[in-house]
Amino acid sequence: MKALTLIKSRIRGAALVFLLMPTSSALAADITNLTNSVMNGWRADFQTQMSSIISAANCSSSVNLTNLTDAVMNGWKADFQNQMGSLVSCSRCETSVDMTTLTNSVMNGWRTDFQNQMTSLLQCIGSK
Repeated sequence: MKALTLIKSRIRGAALVFLLMPTSSALAADITNLTNSVMNGWRADFQTQMSSIISAANCSSSVNLTNLTDAVMNGWKADFQNQMGSLVSCSRCETSVDMTTLTNSVMNGWRTDFQNQMTSLLQCIGSK
């Protein structure tokens, strides 16, 4: 466990210590930047955002970020489905994400569908 802040206070002579835990880094992902990176081919931004999400889901060993990035940037549908499928499965978020809609949104540039699916994924990961 990693503490963000340690707060001490005294109430009527009793020492209370509160350990505030950081929220999931997936919730800190910038969905607008992630969406723009997918729609505009911004490789570095995509890797930054997805790295945060993959890490928050504890799925670094299940997802090949380089292959996922190449899949998004080059329109490699099967590789995208493999890598995102691994992330969705590893994070136990299968019921939160429609992989067909997510894949089609990336391959066809459907901004709203992409945001909806990724927001669902982020919420699922954040709730674990």
